[in-house]
Amino acid sequence: MIRLLTDENIKGAVVEALLQHTLVIDVVRVQDMDLYSALDPAILEWASENNRIVLTHDAKTMIPLAHERVHKGLSMPGMIIFSQSLSVNVVVDDLLDMALYGLEGEWENRIVYLPLP
Repeated sequence: MIRLLTDENIKGAVVEALLQHTLVIDVVRVQDMDLYSALDPAILEWASENNRIVLTHDAKTMIPLAHERVHKGLSMPGMIIFSQSLSVNVVVDDLLDMALYGLEGEWENRIVYLPLP
């Protein structure tokens, strides 16, 4: 199972589609946590404490912060970046592939870009 934390910029259609696959994808939204409107470092810290991969469009700020965490030796369960223009079906299919064929801890300290190659 892959455990995700969706950043607040992820469209509802993506989250709704992911919620159809709860046997292999466990997803929570920043909006449903005390993290709504939190700064990105707090989101990454919460994701780390709760062993959740961050799903975001925000490559500009989130990627440098993720690299900084790794450089400092802090936990970073992983990050998945995709363009807002990528179709919901491609996003869900790629995340299902990651969930079904990935190994426990495989995404730790990694930034993955969708679509997958």
